Amino acid sequence: MSGAPRASGSRPAVVANGLADRPVRLVDPGATAAVRRGAQLPRLARGLSRAGVPVALLVLWQAAAAYGGIDETVLPAPLTIFNAFAELIRTGELQSAIPTSLGRSATGLALGAGTGLALG
Repeated sequence: MSGAPRASGSRPAVVANGLADRPVRLVDPGATAAVRRGAQLPRLARGLSRAGVPVALLVLWQAAAAYGGIDETVLPAPLTIFNAFAELIRTGELQSAIPTSLGRSATGLALGAGTGLALG
């Protein structure tokens, strides 16, 4: 037998570097750059599809609320929520409520983390 050591089968045995009898392939750096440029379109398409799903859900939600499919008292339309948000910012109510909300969040985090650490 010649070449790399062989195991019981016909495949070469694994050598310390894992490269027993494997051909070395040289790659043209210019070709890899062209492949990378060509790969941008699928990346862009993936990005659009990832952004498209939430946008489509918002559009469907708005349409369902506008045509009476969803009760506004249970789940207001996205535009209603956005308008209320803009109004709270304009009047300053949102800014005055932020310290209270952050304080409650910090209290909850401290209680949860303390309980988790105590219970292990």
